[in-house]
Amino acid sequence: MTLNLRFFAYKKPIYDRSFILNARNFPLCLIGLCLCFCFLGSASANELDSQTLDLRTAIVRSLEQNLEIASIESRVKSAASYTKHASVGERPQVSFTVEDALGSGDFSGLDNSQSTLSISWILERSLLKRQVETKRSESDLVGIEQEIKRYDVSAETAHAFLIALAFQERLSVAMKAEEGSKRALGDIRKRAQSGKAPAADLLRAEVSLERRQLDIDDITHELDVAKRVLAAQWGARSVDFSTLLGSLKIAESAVDFSVIEQSIIDSPRVKLFLTKERVMDSEIALAKEQAKNRLRFNTGVRRLDSSDDYAMVVGISMPFGGAKRNQNQINALTEEQVAYQTDARAEQVKLSAQLYGLFESFKHNRHLSEALETEIIPRLEKALLETRKAYDVGRYSYREWSSVQQDVLAAKLELTDTRLAAQSNAVELERLTGQPISITPISTNTSTGLEQ
Repeated sequence: MTLNLRFFAYKKPIYDRSFILNARNFPLCLIGLCLCFCFLGSASANELDSQTLDLRTAIVRSLEQNLEIASIESRVKSAASYTKHASVGERPQVSFTVEDALGSGDFSGLDNSQSTLSISWILERSLLKRQVETKRSESDLVGIEQEIKRYDVSAETAHAFLIALAFQERLSVAMKAEEGSKRALGDIRKRAQSGKAPAADLLRAEVSLERRQLDIDDITHELDVAKRVLAAQWGARSVDFSTLLGSLKIAESAVDFSVIEQSIIDSPRVKLFLTKERVMDSEIALAKEQAKNRLRFNTGVRRLDSSDDYAMVVGISMPFGGAKRNQNQINALTEEQVAYQTDARAEQVKLSAQLYGLFESFKHNRHLSEALETEIIPRLEKALLETRKAYDVGRYSYREWSSVQQDVLAAKLELTDTRLAAQSNAVELERLTGQPISITPISTNTSTGLEQ
């Protein structure tokens, strides 16, 4: 899956269309679904209705209706059937032969003929055991591929949900800003009518309100597009929900990178190469078993027509050829096994670098989020309040008041962006490791401070 996400500009929210989605019941404790409880916030099951959607429901829909998952599930069933079939050996052979008949002289008729009814079989128990082990390893490989696909689909859905949720939160911020602009315009209109404010302030306030309304139009449009992209994750061509339940806020609980790094060995992508290595091991054992000379037994009854007697017939046959006749195949399989071992080590190194980059980005975005929430935004809101008071007594101009309003709006939108970035980093960490990353958010305060 490719994640190419350019976060929003602060003055005018634009959704980046370069965000690309590539990527038995799936364990709900795995990727994405471990985040569903974080996004639910204070919403309870009783609050869910046909017009709301939470992350858990979105991921379940995607997993149940994704065509690629349906395809790989058929492959899983096929592999299971092949495993069962591998235990079926060669069928015993029944033969009937007539000798010393239809010749000349004493053998011109059937009076001196000999007829034999026999059955033969091969001793192949050990061979069948190796065949079953090989097919079972191949079945495990398909199971790992299914697991990876489910992680990818869950992550893709989580990313789409996060983006739509971010637009929903941005829309809430923009609507609060519009309310503040309307109140400010009303106050300035009264001041202008009484001669306490210049006409230019009234015009600037009207422009400010118009810009807030345009922002709402832009975000509403992008939110509709994001919802459609989310619905497409489960193959829907229309959106059957109006509100997303959840919050982008990140908890303060620490995430230890050493724990994340230790989980690399259990990553589905590393397990894929290790499973391929085990498949080669089974293939090598099977090739060695197939190279062995196998005994074929046959037994039956022979009838001698000349004397009207019966006799038992027992035979043993064994093919010629040395045990090394599959050596070239074994050598090739051994080299493939070494290649998969090397690939597994390379994947671990690659994952370690990717996880470190994602983890550092997650920490950075979480730090920015905390700074904006606890330091920057409270101070800007206080500055906005003081600026408003100073404007009322004529110490500040409307331009200065409007500038602080814009700073508060930009900080609120930046907070949403940094939270989105941190949550996206966490989703990728889970997708790559297969381990839940504890970032359960806390309930957010819906007040934006822009209405002052």
